[in-house]
Amino acid sequence: MGTVGTAYSYSLPATGGIPPYVWSINSGTLPAGLKLSIKGTISGTPVAAGTVSFTVAIIDSEAVPASTTANFSITIQSELAVTSLSPPAGTVGVNYTTTLAATGGVTPYTWSLASGSLPDGLSLSPAGVISGKPTASGASTFTVQVADSGGTSQQTAVAQLTIAINVLTITTTSLPNATVNLPYSAPLAAIGGVTPYSWTMSGTLPSGLSLNSAGVIVGTPISTGSATFAVHVADSETPPATSSAQLTLTVNGSSGSASMQGNYAFYLNGFNSGGAWTLAGSFIADGDGNITSGIVDSNSVVGIPLTTTITGTYAMATNGLNTMTIQGQSWGPMTLAFVLDSTGNGRMIEYDDTTGQGSRGSGVLRKANSGAFSVGSLTGDWAFGLTGTGSYGERFVDVGLFTAANGNISNGSCDTNDGGTYQTCTFTGTLSAVDPQTGRATVSIEGENGTNNEVVYIVSNAELVMEQTDPVQQGGGSSGAPFSISNGASPVLAGSVLQQSGSLGNSSLSGTAVLHTQDIQEPDQLDQSVAGIFSFDGNGNFSIAAMDEDVAGTITQDQPAQGTYSVASNGAVTISCQSGDCPAGFLITVNEGFFVSTGADCSFGLMEPQISVSFSNASIAGSYVGGSLAPLDYPNAVNEVAVGIADGVGTFTESSDFSGGGGLGHASANVATYSMAANGRGTMQSQGNQTSAVIYMISPTKWIVLQPTSDARVDVYQH
Repeated sequence: MGTVGTAYSYSLPATGGIPPYVWSINSGTLPAGLKLSIKGTISGTPVAAGTVSFTVAIIDSEAVPASTTANFSITIQSELAVTSLSPPAGTVGVNYTTTLAATGGVTPYTWSLASGSLPDGLSLSPAGVISGKPTASGASTFTVQVADSGGTSQQTAVAQLTIAINVLTITTTSLPNATVNLPYSAPLAAIGGVTPYSWTMSGTLPSGLSLNSAGVIVGTPISTGSATFAVHVADSETPPATSSAQLTLTVNGSSGSASMQGNYAFYLNGFNSGGAWTLAGSFIADGDGNITSGIVDSNSVVGIPLTTTITGTYAMATNGLNTMTIQGQSWGPMTLAFVLDSTGNGRMIEYDDTTGQGSRGSGVLRKANSGAFSVGSLTGDWAFGLTGTGSYGERFVDVGLFTAANGNISNGSCDTNDGGTYQTCTFTGTLSAVDPQTGRATVSIEGENGTNNEVVYIVSNAELVMEQTDPVQQGGGSSGAPFSISNGASPVLAGSVLQQSGSLGNSSLSGTAVLHTQDIQEPDQLDQSVAGIFSFDGNGNFSIAAMDEDVAGTITQDQPAQGTYSVASNGAVTISCQSGDCPAGFLITVNEGFFVSTGADCSFGLMEPQISVSFSNASIAGSYVGGSLAPLDYPNAVNEVAVGIADGVGTFTESSDFSGGGGLGHASANVATYSMAANGRGTMQSQGNQTSAVIYMISPTKWIVLQPTSDARVDVYQH
């Protein structure tokens, strides 16, 4: 046996005849790097691993030489080497284990510590397992040795390794700009060490701002300018580990109306005394308080669909609670309250029902990219989620997918629930040219029950707004299938369309995700909302770590549950669960999709990937804007937009505009306390309220709230 890279020498044995003998290769070849001398010595330095068989010939020195042949094989083993050169980092007080790996030589291997020291609390076993519970932070560099089982040809190899145990580091490298006279909140972040952290600073922040011990810069700046300062974090070790970083914060002047400028698309779902309605459209804001042009499509269970151009005005408030008024030639005016998040997107509500007997609804406002206003931008696979009402006034929800290319729609598939009746459908269709000014296009759909019509507004090449625009003959009988007309009836629907991405299958559900749904509960017709944390294994199994049901304001936490799932290549999801009435739907991408109920409760839901491994009160920190999801009915609905600041310790201060059965309202500086668990579920209780709301965190930048109100309202908050 030889070893790659190690000199090899072996003399072939022979007896009988008359020496000296002469040796040669009769057939086959020697391992690369070796040669056979005429004296019978195989020597050289092997260059490749493997086993080689060959035949040698030998002749003696008689006058008439005697000869013979013999078969041999030589195994060349790889050179022993350590391959696990970057062991994972560890955490103080958390069990740690990693197995070292090597290649070459003869297994099994035996490991030992050649020099240096492992992190305190860890040890190395002869099998190469480093394990234990680290007791202190820091980085330890050491040398390990591995020996193979080659006997007399035993090899050894060494490698220098480093294991870092939670080295405390500030990860915040820059801060968002602040605006004079507007509330500001920016959480600082660190990794490593032992939590909780304590924060301090040296230098001076802009006037009106301060740094709290939880690491959040909060306040309302009172003057423009920039300030450079140092922040310091200490962990909870004894003595504490520390880290510092230099940051700069700039305070800009008030932007006023200029903070909304350019193209926008939007949709709303709502109710008035006559029943449900939807509204979708787009407009251009000039940055100076004017909506210079726009278009809307409206539909309702009474009346006829309407398309009209609009103009209007808007006002950006210093507290972030903004308003706009839009009007068409034969439509409106409609006043909307809206909020914008840090990306320029937002949420909006109708805000003109002063008596509580008029019209109200809620929806989304999306910053649009006019560069995507073309049919070519729509090429690809799309998933959609629409909510609304059937012609009898029953709740109607619809999710599905389709492929768009060159103005044609193919591969259409959907799941619907019409007042508790679950059905599926397939469809094809065509797409009109896109208006380059408004981003509007019309869609004609051919389904099992005939032809119907939609309108879409382009947000980007990955997002659309969609509304169904067929007239509704109230009480005419919904078909139970989407994109169809039966007995002269069609549902009123609006919602979002998002482009699918990635290769989809069971592995597309892997890790944790938050699913939140709304429905009308059967048989009592109470408003209901549900939120939960799902953990998927990527192989068809899931568990529910936490789930809450809000039935008309009574929130109950469910027990953990398990189930199975299947994801088709087009993203269609089938779920089997213990309780029955399981959701079905379509994925947009990994851990994200639209879902409807397959049972009597006509629910619609959105699943989103949960972005964090562990949450705490510090996960909710900074400035947020929020708004309510689409209302479920007219009598109970309260629609709201809000702005708030969380201190990262457990206090959330919020102001809001709202519209409900009591008319219009405004709340200023309401204070609530919150408490978050590590899995992302938490509670929030406003001062003066006896019942807590329930929070489910999608990420530190986005979370939802189940409100203890008769409309089972769901509010969504984003940075």
